[in-house]
Amino acid sequence: MASLDAAALRRAMWALEEGQRVALALVDIAGLSTSEAAQAMGTPRGTVLSRLHRGRRSLARLLGDQVKGREA
Repeated sequence: MASLDAAALRRAMWALEEGQRVALALVDIAGLSTSEAAQAMGTPRGTVLSRLHRGRRSLARLLGDQVKGREA
């Protein structure tokens, strides 16, 4: 399995839209529930879910080439 270095992940996270970056940080990194993240962000839970989906999809696209390049 390919591994990513921290710098590549950091660059990819900063390339995301702010709302996506914050949602991912709160849910996937800090471990908050989507309801807790929604409350912290002052947005509806559905908005957090959308931002998570789009952010994860964008991260996969941004990091996909690097992961593919390390597999061989």
